[in-house]
Amino acid sequence: MSENMEQFVELPVSPLIPSLPDDVTLDIVARVPRSHYPTLSLVSKKFRKLIASPKLYKRRSQLGITQHRVYAILRNHDTGDWRFYILHRKINSRNRLVVS
Repeated sequence: MSENMEQFVELPVSPLIPSLPDDVTLDIVARVPRSHYPTLSLVSKKFRKLIASPKLYKRRSQLGITQHRVYAILRNHDTGDWRFYILHRKINSRNRLVVS
């Protein structure tokens, strides 16, 4: 290999959690309630990619973990702040938006 080619050899990708294989991390995150995903996505770029990945939702489906949620992002026109909300639906009760 020439010197120029050696510069483009890809290095191994580091795991999401260094002490665990990525498939174990995927199984762990799949079991976390989806309402915690916005917080998990702040851990790192790798976690943000995992949260957005179809692999995660496929694994949740395989495990039989499904949660139907309605999410909303609302902006306060006075302050310009954005807030992330989840609609909590309760049987025989009123629905409510909860800040995530």
